[in-house]
Amino acid sequence: MLRITTRRHVDPGYYRGRRAEFDHLDLDGTLRSIGKMGVTLGIPATLDDDTTNALLRGNLGGPRDLAGPRRSVEAIELIFAPEKAVSILALCGPPEVAGRVVAAHERAVASALSYLEDRAVAPQGRTDRTERSRAWLGFTATHGVSRAGDPHLHSHVLIMNLVQSAEGRFRPIDTRGLFAHHRAAAALYDAELTGVLVRELGFRAATVPTLATAVLSTRAAAFRQDGPAARHVPPVGATREAFLDLWEHRLAGVGLTTAAILAYERVSPHLPTRLDERAFAVALGGGDRSVLRRDVVAAWARASGGAPSASTLGCVGELLGAASDGVFEVPVAPRVVLPRGAALEELGARPLESRALRRWLESDQRTRSRDDGDRSRSMSPRSASHGMER
Repeated sequence: MLRITTRRHVDPGYYRGRRAEFDHLDLDGTLRSIGKMGVTLGIPATLDDDTTNALLRGNLGGPRDLAGPRRSVEAIELIFAPEKAVSILALCGPPEVAGRVVAAHERAVASALSYLEDRAVAPQGRTDRTERSRAWLGFTATHGVSRAGDPHLHSHVLIMNLVQSAEGRFRPIDTRGLFAHHRAAAALYDAELTGVLVRELGFRAATVPTLATAVLSTRAAAFRQDGPAARHVPPVGATREAFLDLWEHRLAGVGLTTAAILAYERVSPHLPTRLDERAFAVALGGGDRSVLRRDVVAAWARASGGAPSASTLGCVGELLGAASDGVFEVPVAPRVVLPRGAALEELGARPLESRALRRWLESDQRTRSRDDGDRSRSMSPRSASHGMER
């Protein structure tokens, strides 16, 4: 899951505040800098509140002051969160398993952010619709517990609302690009996380009972019933044991235990090697409506069953060629990315590895050329005259 919102004002203390002492998972809300702009400007990896506030306002001090134009939005916030079952495994599981789940989540977040930074960021007021900025400055903090005290692994990512334009000036971000690429980034995050959890832990979210995820989702239920007033913040600094006792008590009310939930049946660690073509066509939307590159990225990731982001983007590159230089994307007809039925019958579903897909496409092209040649010969005047003579 990925949610994108704009923030007029940011309080770094909210993200830094501890919800629980999950020290073994490093979920203390420490703010860390991300983005290529941060590397260029020499921003420290770990930030305190004063430094974060200054950066969000574009104040680096001295000649590096990026304050630039007045901005009504201070930052764009992206919140990444896995399915509830994954949060349960991360927060209730043994430390050696939980740590790997959190690492997988953060790896998936990094992959999605890399895609957005490269494809979806452009400055406001640009005159060239293909212009984009390949660098941003952001801050991320990972938490493990929701406001209602539920297991809820999630990362807050704050993107400073300033990027550098082609002429070197710093301008606010045109957020339309981020919202346009939202589905693609979310799909890349989900697929990357699914793949790592299956390969390394043999875990799929479906192995956790639906009843358990419902019982440990009290914040969503309370919000639907009573609205925002139902929210409450658990004590800052509450111990991990206190939360585990709370979750065990909730589960006991429906006859479940965390031990039973965590004793899941491991699935095969082998991921699909070929695309689910039916799922891809459905995710693409079907029909004759034109599609954009980001639509193809989202559909391929969803239908891959857990392919790494690099593989998905490589395969989309094989289908559509190199990406354009800007945020703007040229619409293409669905037939450009949907395979022929004859090709699927002869070659099978398309591979999920880019080099194997290239060979598949080359084979399909040879088959198409052969069929076109046979059809042309059968329709030639000479072939027709031979037919009459016979």
